[in-house]
Amino acid sequence: MSANMADELKRFMMAGLGAAAVVTEKSINWLDELSKMDVQPVIDNLAKKGSEAYDQGKVIGQELKEKVQSAFEDCSMQMQQMDVDNVKSSMEGMSDEALDALKDHLSQVMADRKQQAEAPAQDAPMGDVRPFPSQEARDDQNEDDPSEAPES
Repeated sequence: MSANMADELKRFMMAGLGAAAVVTEKSINWLDELSKMDVQPVIDNLAKKGSEAYDQGKVIGQELKEKVQSAFEDCSMQMQQMDVDNVKSSMEGMSDEALDALKDHLSQVMADRKQQAEAPAQDAPMGDVRPFPSQEARDDQNEDDPSEAPES
Protein backbone atom coordinates (compact mmCIF):
# COMPACT_ATOMS: atom_id res chain seq x y z
CA MET A 1 0.00 0.00 0.00
CA SER A 2 1.46 3.32 -0.93
CA ALA A 3 2.04 6.00 1.66
CA ASN A 4 -0.31 8.34 -0.19
CA MET A 5 -3.12 5.79 -0.12
CA ALA A 6 -2.55 5.06 3.57
CA ASP A 7 -2.72 8.77 4.32
CA GLU A 8 -6.02 9.03 2.44
CA LEU A 9 -7.48 6.06 4.30
CA LYS A 10 -6.37 7.51 7.62
CA ARG A 11 -7.87 10.87 6.66
CA PHE A 12 -11.16 9.16 5.67
CA MET A 13 -11.37 7.32 9.02
CA MET A 14 -10.65 10.56 10.91
CA ALA A 15 -13.48 12.27 9.00
CA GLY A 16 -15.87 9.49 10.09
CA LEU A 17 -14.77 9.87 13.72
CA GLY A 18 -15.14 13.65 13.42
CA ALA A 19 -18.71 13.21 12.09
CA ALA A 20 -19.56 10.93 15.00
CA ALA A 21 -18.12 13.49 17.43
CA VAL A 22 -20.18 16.30 15.86
CA VAL A 23 -23.38 14.22 16.03
CA THR A 24 -22.69 13.39 19.69
CA GLU A 25 -22.00 17.03 20.50
CA LYS A 26 -25.16 18.22 18.71
CA SER A 27 -27.23 15.54 20.45
CA ILE A 28 -25.96 16.62 23.85
CA ASN A 29 -26.70 20.28 23.03
CA TRP A 30 -30.19 19.34 21.72
CA LEU A 31 -30.97 17.33 24.88
CA ASP A 32 -29.81 20.25 27.05
CA GLU A 33 -32.04 22.65 25.14
CA LEU A 34 -34.97 20.22 25.29
CA SER A 35 -34.65 19.86 29.05
CA LYS A 36 -34.79 23.65 29.38
CA MET A 37 -37.84 23.95 27.10
CA ASP A 38 -41.40 23.95 28.31
CA VAL A 39 -42.68 20.80 26.59
CA GLN A 40 -46.23 21.19 27.94
CA PRO A 41 -47.44 23.19 24.87
CA VAL A 42 -46.02 20.51 22.57
CA ILE A 43 -47.79 17.77 24.54
CA ASP A 44 -51.03 19.79 24.58
CA ASN A 45 -50.83 20.30 20.82
CA LEU A 46 -50.22 16.59 20.21
CA ALA A 47 -53.10 15.66 22.54
CA LYS A 48 -55.41 18.09 20.71
CA LYS A 49 -54.46 16.63 17.33
CA GLY A 50 -54.93 13.11 18.67
CA SER A 51 -58.38 14.00 19.98
CA GLU A 52 -59.36 15.54 16.63
CA ALA A 53 -58.15 12.45 14.78
CA TYR A 54 -60.13 10.23 17.17
CA ASP A 55 -63.32 12.28 16.63
CA GLN A 56 -62.85 12.17 12.85
CA GLY A 57 -62.33 8.43 13.05
CA LYS A 58 -65.58 8.02 14.96
CA VAL A 59 -67.49 10.03 12.34
CA ILE A 60 -65.92 8.10 9.46
CA GLY A 61 -66.59 4.80 11.24
CA GLN A 62 -70.26 5.71 11.76
CA GLU A 63 -70.63 6.74 8.11
CA LEU A 64 -69.03 3.47 7.01
CA LYS A 65 -71.33 1.50 9.31
CA GLU A 66 -74.40 3.23 7.84
CA LYS A 67 -73.22 2.65 4.26
CA VAL A 68 -72.54 -1.04 4.91
CA GLN A 69 -75.90 -1.46 6.64
CA SER A 70 -77.70 0.27 3.76
CA ALA A 71 -75.88 -1.89 1.20
CA PHE A 72 -76.75 -5.02 3.19
CA GLU A 73 -80.43 -4.03 3.34
CA ASP A 74 -80.47 -3.30 -0.40
CA CYS A 75 -78.87 -6.67 -1.11
CA SER A 76 -81.30 -8.42 1.20
CA MET A 77 -84.27 -6.80 -0.55
CA GLN A 78 -82.89 -7.82 -3.95
CA MET A 79 -82.43 -11.40 -2.75
CA GLN A 80 -86.00 -11.50 -1.45
CA GLN A 81 -87.27 -10.18 -4.78
CA MET A 82 -85.24 -12.85 -6.58
CA ASP A 83 -86.85 -15.49 -4.33
CA VAL A 84 -90.31 -14.15 -5.18
CA ASP A 85 -89.49 -14.06 -8.89
CA ASN A 86 -88.17 -17.65 -8.76
CA VAL A 87 -91.34 -18.86 -7.01
CA LYS A 88 -93.50 -17.06 -9.55
CA SER A 89 -91.65 -18.57 -12.49
CA SER A 90 -91.78 -22.03 -10.87
CA MET A 91 -95.54 -21.71 -10.45
CA GLU A 92 -96.12 -21.15 -14.16
CA GLY A 93 -95.38 -24.79 -14.99
CA MET A 94 -97.34 -26.30 -12.09
CA SER A 95 -100.49 -28.34 -12.55
CA ASP A 96 -103.86 -27.18 -11.19
CA GLU A 97 -103.64 -29.78 -8.41
CA ALA A 98 -100.18 -28.60 -7.39
CA LEU A 99 -101.36 -24.99 -7.42
CA ASP A 100 -104.33 -25.95 -5.22
CA ALA A 101 -101.98 -27.70 -2.78
CA LEU A 102 -99.74 -24.64 -2.77
CA LYS A 103 -102.74 -22.39 -2.19
CA ASP A 104 -103.81 -24.57 0.77
CA HIS A 105 -100.27 -24.47 2.14
CA LEU A 106 -100.09 -20.67 1.81
CA SER A 107 -103.42 -20.35 3.62
CA GLN A 108 -102.04 -22.50 6.44
CA VAL A 109 -98.82 -20.46 6.61
CA MET A 110 -100.79 -17.22 6.80
CA ALA A 111 -103.03 -18.64 9.53
CA ASP A 112 -99.99 -19.82 11.50
CA ARG A 113 -98.35 -16.41 11.23
CA LYS A 114 -101.53 -14.69 12.37
CA GLN A 115 -101.71 -17.07 15.32
CA GLN A 116 -98.04 -16.46 16.18
CA ALA A 117 -98.55 -12.69 16.01
CA GLU A 118 -101.35 -12.99 18.54
CA ALA A 119 -99.37 -15.34 20.82
CA PRO A 120 -97.12 -14.02 23.61
CA ALA A 121 -93.63 -12.98 22.49
CA GLN A 122 -91.91 -15.87 24.30
CA ASP A 123 -93.69 -18.39 22.07
CA ALA A 124 -92.60 -16.69 18.83
CA PRO A 125 -89.83 -18.41 16.83
CA MET A 126 -86.48 -16.65 16.49
CA GLY A 127 -85.71 -15.02 13.17
CA ASP A 128 -87.51 -15.26 9.85
CA VAL A 129 -88.41 -18.94 9.65
CA ARG A 130 -90.00 -20.10 6.43
CA PRO A 131 -92.01 -23.28 6.90
CA PHE A 132 -91.50 -26.11 4.44
CA PRO A 133 -94.47 -27.54 2.54
CA SER A 134 -96.02 -30.55 4.16
CA GLN A 135 -94.96 -33.99 2.96
CA GLU A 136 -98.44 -34.49 1.54
CA ALA A 137 -98.17 -31.32 -0.58
CA ARG A 138 -94.72 -32.36 -1.81
CA ASP A 139 -95.99 -35.87 -2.64
CA ASP A 140 -98.91 -34.37 -4.59
CA GLN A 141 -96.52 -32.16 -6.56
CA ASN A 142 -94.15 -35.06 -7.29
CA GLU A 143 -97.01 -37.22 -8.59
CA ASP A 144 -97.76 -34.54 -11.19
CA ASP A 145 -94.12 -34.15 -12.28
CA PRO A 146 -92.05 -37.36 -11.95
CA SER A 147 -88.84 -35.48 -12.83
CA GLU A 148 -89.07 -33.67 -9.47
CA ALA A 149 -89.41 -36.86 -7.43
CA PRO A 150 -86.69 -37.30 -4.82
CA GLU A 151 -83.87 -39.63 -5.82
CA SER A 152 -83.52 -42.84 -3.82
